Amino acid sequence: MKGYGDHVQYSVFICQLTGVQEAELKAKLEDIVHHKQDQVMFVQIGPVTKNQLDKRISTVGKEYLPRDITKLIY
Repeated sequence: MKGYGDHVQYSVFICQLTGVQEAELKAKLEDIVHHKQDQVMFVQIGPVTKNQLDKRISTVGKEYLPRDITKLIY
């Protein structure tokens, strides 16, 4: 993650990526994460509707499965 964004917590980085940079980073992570144990979550910050949630959160490694989608939408 170094070189792509600011390290703000132990395992949290804030990155402002272009589409190309995000694809490049995901490709690099594919080779190093333990896909059954690790999860790298990409969250697009901005207005979200219920129908857009699946487009806002993507992962490399373990899939993100929200417990209750209604709690994520105001």
